[in-house]
Amino acid sequence: MDAGGRCQSCSVPLAADNNARLCGKCHREQHDQLRDAPAAHSRDFFETDQFRAAFRSRDMGRVFTAYRTHPRHLKMFGKALNQETLGRWLGLTQAQVSKIENRSRPETRLDILIDWAKVLQLPLDMLWFDMPNQSRFASNHQSGQGSRAPILLDELVVPRSPDQLLAAHTGTSSRSLSRRIGSGDVEVVREMTLLFSRTDQRRGGGHGRSAVMEYLKSDVIPQLNGVYAAERTRCEMLSAAGELAYLAGWMAFDDSDHALAKDLFAHAVKLASEANDPPLIGHVLRAMAHQSLDLGFSAEAYDLATASVEGDRYSRASSRERALLGVIHARSLAVRGEGGRASSVLLRAEGDLSKASPESPEPNRVFFFSEASLAHETACTLRDLGDLPGADEKFQRSINLRDASKFTRTHAVTLGYLGAIKARQGEIYEACAVWSKCLDAMQGVRSGRTRRVVSEMRATLLPLSKEDAVARELEYMAVTYLADSSPS
Repeated sequence: MDAGGRCQSCSVPLAADNNARLCGKCHREQHDQLRDAPAAHSRDFFETDQFRAAFRSRDMGRVFTAYRTHPRHLKMFGKALNQETLGRWLGLTQAQVSKIENRSRPETRLDILIDWAKVLQLPLDMLWFDMPNQSRFASNHQSGQGSRAPILLDELVVPRSPDQLLAAHTGTSSRSLSRRIGSGDVEVVREMTLLFSRTDQRRGGGHGRSAVMEYLKSDVIPQLNGVYAAERTRCEMLSAAGELAYLAGWMAFDDSDHALAKDLFAHAVKLASEANDPPLIGHVLRAMAHQSLDLGFSAEAYDLATASVEGDRYSRASSRERALLGVIHARSLAVRGEGGRASSVLLRAEGDLSKASPESPEPNRVFFFSEASLAHETACTLRDLGDLPGADEKFQRSINLRDASKFTRTHAVTLGYLGAIKARQGEIYEACAVWSKCLDAMQGVRSGRTRRVVSEMRATLLPLSKEDAVARELEYMAVTYLADSSPS
């Protein structure tokens, strides 16, 4: 019989004076595991009744609890993994982990769920959502193989009426107006939409989303049911309402509320169609393509981007808007490996933007698209084509050209992307310098895209964080930002 008992993890005999549960080797491994990232577990680790029930419930809070209280942790540590440790891995505070585990409504924001699943290395086939460029199911639709029919507007699913959608997210239904609606009312809606859009560009979609939804419900939708002296004014109000619905969808997308974003985009297309406004339809389809690109659905992104530049959607658009449609179309081609076509589309977009001028009539919705924006999207296209030096140059150009005080969110994202390109080229310390500027720039920004940039930065820096002081400082800044900017 062993005088000191046996290690609870590996079963080797313990020294007589070792009163702990673990031998020295397992104790060091435990310390390293808790300090750094979670270990990669075999499939057997997740094959427990508690895990199965958690995955079936589609509640990541229950998955967290199943992970922390796993029998292997109880055997190895003598107790459950604490919430503080799990939170450190995920960029959350202990209080946030506790709230996620105990709240009645599960987290539904896809980019956050994806980040958590990546960190904990959860099995893809047990998840209730797809990971980027991966599907739980074999599907020709997601593979992008073979030809596909073009997207038709009547194929876009509009699951609820505007009143039902707004009631679901603001608590009440909109009212109707009996007064006469004139061109001045249309201008007010356009001015308010531009005001909200400027806030989004500076502070991210997480700021002011509820205010946009409330304004859409209480002020704009009722006017659609009002009395109009002229059919032209009614169509102009439909377009203005469509543009506001698009902005609400864009802000939801930026804040990673993807299901709501898709609903709002679909409603925006419906309103734009009723107004007979093809350029606005193209603009919204472009946003839907952008969302699909970010979520890794390349085939869907290509279909949407292609539809956005068809017919009057492109030909009747302003030069600036044509350029915007073009760069997203180019990106959708790049992720399919069609470099030649992507380059041709980018050249046309450059030409379109060069024709834009302050004197040219154009809608407010494209005020943000500039040479800096063109450089950013060109860099993304080159990155997806594998041209890292070219992407590096264009991201840097975008940073140099952009007014960071007005377009803070995109400036921070561009810095994050540039840092990732530096790291992929082996320039890790240059990457750290860029990421430091990125984290400084995104203070006060609430955006799912900035959170994703930070999460990917942390994954790259993880191997360095043990020994490098700069990497540790960036890790601290990153965790602080994620904790402060996470959705409540």
